[in-house]
Amino acid sequence: MKMMKKLVVSALSLAMCLCFVACGSSSYDSATKSYSSAEAVYESAPEAAYDGDYGFDAKYAVEEEGYDYDEYASGNSNGGSDDVQRQQQFEDPGRKLIKTYNLSVETEEFAAFSSAVEAKINELGGYIENLDAYNGSSYGSRRELHYSNITARIPANNVPAFLDMVGEKGNITSQSRSVTDVTLNYTDTKSLKESYLVEQQRLLEILETADDLEYIIVLEDKLSEIRYKIESLESQLRSYDNKVDYSTVYLYIQEVDVYTEPIIEPKTYGERLSESFTQSVKRVFEGLKDFLVGFVGAVPGLVIFVIVAFIVFLIVKVVIRIVKKQNEKAEAKRRAAYNAQVAAYNAAQAAQAQAQAQAQAQPQTEETENKES
Repeated sequence: MKMMKKLVVSALSLAMCLCFVACGSSSYDSATKSYSSAEAVYESAPEAAYDGDYGFDAKYAVEEEGYDYDEYASGNSNGGSDDVQRQQQFEDPGRKLIKTYNLSVETEEFAAFSSAVEAKINELGGYIENLDAYNGSSYGSRRELHYSNITARIPANNVPAFLDMVGEKGNITSQSRSVTDVTLNYTDTKSLKESYLVEQQRLLEILETADDLEYIIVLEDKLSEIRYKIESLESQLRSYDNKVDYSTVYLYIQEVDVYTEPIIEPKTYGERLSESFTQSVKRVFEGLKDFLVGFVGAVPGLVIFVIVAFIVFLIVKVVIRIVKKQNEKAEAKRRAAYNAQVAAYNAAQAAQAQAQAQAQAQPQTEETENKES
């Protein structure tokens, strides 16, 4: 029974909260008439017109109303006073535009130009968000050219001054710009935030007069949820403001020996041949200069190599002479021993032959003596 009572009280509390929220939304309708036209387009567009949680595709909404978006944006639509109002809204300087720039620039003085770019960014109130620089290598004989990639955030109103400075001190080879209109997104996000603020104020007024504990808990939970949504929307608005107020500039800086000449009109066949021959001769001379630089750089190493090779040659020559003398002495000793052995062998052979001759001569002498006797 007690449990049932609690459930009934909770249900009644929730019903009262919903009634007050409905009352708050009616107050909100009267407080947000300033953006009713944008809200009407926002709510009448299909789900396909939405981009993200609170995003909005202006082109889709315009085409859904039966107008050509290009004519709508350029002011050429023939729809009467409504088209004039829409064109005025597009030309409103208060629109939220996110601008992004991409530039490629050449310079003959990399260090001085990079320093000037950084100083100009700081002077205009911007800052460098990312910097990636290559300052060359000590390997190889050819001079290494420097380059860098800079991502800068610059106040939108000061970007033209920055571009003028880059064009004066360097040679811009390519540039592009993109603009994203987030006015509708911004307006919708701001309107949603204001509606939550109205609802929050109404719930606070109800909370001041509430005396039931469970009812108070329900109201506080609802207030916490609304505060979280308000903070999230404020974060989105701050993000939009930052992107609108500070344009993003992607700058690629390349060090070169000679600036790239702009192509004003197509070159003739003779001009192309002449340019090709000139560039070929230039490459040959550059190659000879690189070879000379490499050779001069290698001279100390070559001198040291020759000296070391000469010393090694002398050492090897001395060692060969010593080994040769030792071999000659050993050969002489071997020959002397061989000769001694041959002489001893010959002497032994001679003695043996003499002994045999004497042995043969003795029986003949005895036989002669016997005959005589």
